[in-house]
Amino acid sequence: MILAMVAVALFFAFLLTFIKIFGEFHRLSNILFMAGIIIPALIFYYHIPENPLSLIMGGWSRVSGIEIALDTYNYYLILAELIVFSLVGLYAINYFVDKKRNVFFTLMLLMHAGLLGGFMSRDLFNYFVLMEVAYVSTFIMVGISKGKEATKAAFRYLIFSFMASYLFLLSIGIIYINTGSLNMVTVSENIVLNGQTKVAIGLAFASLLMKAGIFPLFFWLPDAHSIPNTPVSAVLSGISLKGPIYGMILFVVYMPMDFLSETLLYLAFASVFFGVFMGLRQTNIKRLLAYSTVSQMGYVLVGIATANVFGAVYYGITHAIIKSGLFLAAGTLADRHGTTDLRRLTYRDNKPILIATMVLSLAIVGISPTLGAYAKKELMDSVFGVWPLIMTCGSIGTMVLMFKMNFYLWRGKGSMTTLIPKDGKRFDHVWITKSFIPLIMAALVLIYGYIFVPGIYLSDVIIISAGLLVFIPLYKTDLFHWRLPKFVVNMTCDLGGTNNYLVMVYAAVILLLII
Repeated sequence: MILAMVAVALFFAFLLTFIKIFGEFHRLSNILFMAGIIIPALIFYYHIPENPLSLIMGGWSRVSGIEIALDTYNYYLILAELIVFSLVGLYAINYFVDKKRNVFFTLMLLMHAGLLGGFMSRDLFNYFVLMEVAYVSTFIMVGISKGKEATKAAFRYLIFSFMASYLFLLSIGIIYINTGSLNMVTVSENIVLNGQTKVAIGLAFASLLMKAGIFPLFFWLPDAHSIPNTPVSAVLSGISLKGPIYGMILFVVYMPMDFLSETLLYLAFASVFFGVFMGLRQTNIKRLLAYSTVSQMGYVLVGIATANVFGAVYYGITHAIIKSGLFLAAGTLADRHGTTDLRRLTYRDNKPILIATMVLSLAIVGISPTLGAYAKKELMDSVFGVWPLIMTCGSIGTMVLMFKMNFYLWRGKGSMTTLIPKDGKRFDHVWITKSFIPLIMAALVLIYGYIFVPGIYLSDVIIISAGLLVFIPLYKTDLFHWRLPKFVVNMTCDLGGTNNYLVMVYAAVILLLII
């Protein structure tokens, strides 16, 4: 049964908690942790020939039972989740070496179970509950990372995610009142687009936009993705954001969404350009990648806004692999040099990281023959008029952002002497192991790109050239270090005041979507 994927992940999370009672068993912890990731992947592989499949738990009818499914809408999302968790899991067993390792492993497996279950759900409430399991795990993982800033980031993430959850639950209630069901198939058969259902759909999308970190509801994301430990950043930015995207897909497939399309398209491109602009200002490599995620999630929203479900799915899974690889590469360099300051990092002494970062940088822009090119083309086919030109400008902006990151990484002269431990052999082994995992992700992006992309696109030469022409004057004039106005800086220093301001922004977005 395909639901065993979720049960297995939960079971091994319980075992990791149980063995902690008796002491630290590092090798056993590693085995149990990886088993909780790999066995669900084997179960998924076993069920691939049955795709598409649908199962209603307990033999109930569709109206009153809980339905899970494997079909073209979620197949690739589950596949991407399994790929990302498997590779990040291998990275994590070499990363976590202190007493918190079992805690992180347990939380990652709970997140793994929640995402897998949520991706299979065809019932709104079941989707909501399983995704909350995943999100609660992420709050804790962010909060228990090192430093006071991690606690602050986790608090803000928790506050706004819970607020979004309450709104989503309210939306579910309204839909149930109007349709008598929470199963998406029966909801689609009974729903009538009136004032109440428009409010319900608007509230649901306000919630999902918040959880996906899309502009202007991105404010929790940069800290929550850049401050935690590297494996946590990789799964948060890579795959956890695809949970709310899957929720949007359910609404697009089964509900009337035309009344929101134009608004969502404007928000999508606002997120694309805002993420690039803020990313260009960053000197912290992980924050640069976090703002890049804000931009890239805008592209996924383009697919949602235009009802191009497969475009959204393809771009989502492409971003999952690419961004996870980039965070792992950046985290490896940061650990090696003892800093996340982009100006003090270099990848010239590590050829696997150098190659992986360059390939993944091209892929996230959508340069052929990477998988990113295929995903970008799928989205480009769904927009018309001036929008393809705007999307191309967004790609040029992303190219400038990647030029900046790679330029500093190439010319950097950071010192590595501060982080070399007494056990130099062990350090070298871990360093090599962690360096090759991003390279594997880059190889996957190239392999899948070779399968799906027939050749080299001439337009890519234009994007690369335009990106370089924009990057050079920005670098020469030092515009990368332009500072925000003082009133913005002062406002963001006060956590309580900032949160009050952001609540008003959230309320404005809700009104925009429901009026």
